[in-house]
Amino acid sequence: MKISFRFIAKIGLLLVVVGFFMPIACNSNGFELAQSMNKLDKTVSMIFLYVVFCAAVLGCIIGLLLIVRRKIKTHYDWICVLASIGGGLVVYFSELDRIRVKDLQTGAFVILAGWIIALLAQFLSLRKKER
Repeated sequence: MKISFRFIAKIGLLLVVVGFFMPIACNSNGFELAQSMNKLDKTVSMIFLYVVFCAAVLGCIIGLLLIVRRKIKTHYDWICVLASIGGGLVVYFSELDRIRVKDLQTGAFVILAGWIIALLAQFLSLRKKER
C-alpha cells in the first residue's frame, strides 16, 4: 500500500485521540474535563469537547477503511478534521477565562500537533488530487 496524504491525516487524528487520554489542563484528560464542565453547567463546552474526540475517532475509522481499500469520499475526511479542530477552538475560546496557554499540558500539545498534521496532510491530499 502506498502511503497517501489522506492516510497521514488519519495519523494526525490518531494523535488527537491519544492526546485526549493524556492530561490536557488542570491535570485532567479530555473525559475528566468534559465531566467537570458538565458539573459547572458548561454543557456546550462539554458537547464540543466530545465532538473533538468523536470526530477524531471517526477519522481514524476512515483510515482503517482506507487500509482495507474501501472507497471513501474525501469530503468525509474534511468533515472529521474540521469538526475536531472547530470543536476544540470553541472549547478553548469559551473557556479562555479559566484556561490559559501556560496552563495547558502535554495532551493539549499532542492534540494541537495532530490537528496541524491532519490539516496540512488534507490540504496536500487535495492538492495532489488523491482519491
